[in-house]
Amino acid sequence: MYIRNAAEMITNPPPKESTEVTGASVKCHLIYIPAESLQVHLRGNAITSLSAGFFRHLTHCRRLYLQNNQIFVIDVEAFKGLESLHALHLGYNTLSVLQPGLFVFLSHLNALFLEGKSISTLEYEAFTGLGSLQALYLNGNKLSAIQHGVFSELKLLRELQLSYNEITHIEEGTFELHTLDICLHTSPKSSCECNNLH
Repeated sequence: MYIRNAAEMITNPPPKESTEVTGASVKCHLIYIPAESLQVHLRGNAITSLSAGFFRHLTHCRRLYLQNNQIFVIDVEAFKGLESLHALHLGYNTLSVLQPGLFVFLSHLNALFLEGKSISTLEYEAFTGLGSLQALYLNGNKLSAIQHGVFSELKLLRELQLSYNEITHIEEGTFELHTLDICLHTSPKSSCECNNLH
């Protein structure tokens, strides 16, 4: 069950397992999300930032869709409370850097979607706290280098999508997981030394 009219949702929020709010003028601070929602769809809005604790009441939410917004700032406590989240869709926003500790509250996350033309830097410890992550999608961004240790905490990672970035250098020892499936199709503009892929 979905609500597509933001005004109706704000004034008369119904209880349901799945919540959807769409509309180019919707701002994050105007949205009411029922606490019992298992899936929250906020894709395709005008959201530019995520403040600390905005999702703190969504302790049962398992899938959160935030793709195709204009998000460029995320507080390090924005995802606090999402202790049951299994999948987070953040692709096609305007994030350029993933700062350390951004996902520290998402210990049960299985899949993280960060695809889409904006991310140029992965800070060391950007994926701290994601011990359950199995699939990471970073394809189609502006990454030029992958530093050693950036994926070191992702012990259960099985699929890593890095296709169509601008990667020219991968530090030795970056990929130490022998069961990891890495997709690294490069764009015509990049020429990557892939000797460090094991």
